Amino acid sequence: TLYRATSWGLGQNTICTVSGAMIEFSQFSSVLWSSCVAHMIVQVVISKGVPERFEKWYFLVSLGIPAAFVTFVLCTKSIGAGPFWCWVNGPQGFWLFESSFSALSLLFNLVCLIRVVVIMARERRGTEISNSGLEKKHMS
Repeated sequence: TLYRATSWGLGQNTICTVSGAMIEFSQFSSVLWSSCVAHMIVQVVISKGVPERFEKWYFLVSLGIPAAFVTFVLCTKSIGAGPFWCWVNGPQGFWLFESSFSALSLLFNLVCLIRVVVIMARERRGTEISNSGLEKKHMS
């Protein structure tokens, strides 16, 4: 495909920029999508809410923030050849920005997981206690 792209008049720098932008967008978007899914699970399990009401926000966060980041990085011409593939090779601020979003997303996912597990354990324990109380009433 590299041969075909260069024969169309696209240089290796263009191919590197496009593939780097796609890698950054996909990677950043997938991290944010996992946070949206965690939020949706919390809404269903804990709040017994309707997750569809947040659907437009899920799309806005998961696609909008990575698109804005990649657009900014492209405008500053900070995507280029790295050691193994093409990606952001600009100032350290870009890495710090994306890494902090990824770390916050991971922390958010962990908090959501803990909340869901605790609530489900309480509900299960409450169900077991109420079921054992019913069994005692029926036995006597």
